[in-house]
Amino acid sequence: MRSRRQAHRAPDLTSLLDVLFILVFASLVGMAAMHSAAAKATEPPAKRAVSAVPVDERGEQWLDAFIAAMHWRACRHAPAVVAALDLTTVSRVLDVGGGSGAYAMEFARAKPGLRAVVFDLPNVLRLTAGYVERAGLADRVALVAGDYDRDDLGSGFDLVFLSAIIHSNSPDGNRALIRRGVAALNPTGRLVIQDFIVDEARTGPPFGVLFALNMLVGTAAGDTYTESEAGQWMTEAGLSDVVRTDTAFGTTLLTGRKAGRR
Repeated sequence: MRSRRQAHRAPDLTSLLDVLFILVFASLVGMAAMHSAAAKATEPPAKRAVSAVPVDERGEQWLDAFIAAMHWRACRHAPAVVAALDLTTVSRVLDVGGGSGAYAMEFARAKPGLRAVVFDLPNVLRLTAGYVERAGLADRVALVAGDYDRDDLGSGFDLVFLSAIIHSNSPDGNRALIRRGVAALNPTGRLVIQDFIVDEARTGPPFGVLFALNMLVGTAAGDTYTESEAGQWMTEAGLSDVVRTDTAFGTTLLTGRKAGRR
């Protein structure tokens, strides 16, 4: 990494409660999805893990509750995250797996004329539309349906935002996703990852280590990753000048710039 804008600092008590909320909520909704899927499955419940149940098969009740909870947390953190990013040359933002659109909407609020796109699964976007419309931002936040694990992400973006995404994927899945993200960028555009980043020994910080356990039981191949791992995926995809910024609530931003001329 080239530099760090902020030194590591311990998250405050509010951040601790936020992370505890995420862990408990994720466990509860995961168990609910497992039991719901097991009731419909022909195989014995013990053989069907939570991670084997795709998001689009977990039911509307599960999805509504999950997106609402993530929206609550994202709305608390989005202003500080967006404020930490230089939007001077940014006019189009792609929020990959953007859920409720909380971050996309905050980008739009932060800069007049900026337009954002939320890219997510169709059953998620039915909820996103309601959040965006209630915020009065439907004219500046567009919705594009797709699967970020398989589909092209579009083109012409100045900033691609991956928040709380890489911890759900395998290393190979993240390499492929970041490559697609870079392909969607304009020359000199930036890709930003926000996630829990663990130290190189994978023994801390506590939030990241605990979240890794949650990913172990709740996803097919997810984990929390180190700065060097994520940084390597970014440079392999063609990003340079990767900079780390630590937030006050336990997450880290890794920002890299695509080579080229505008």
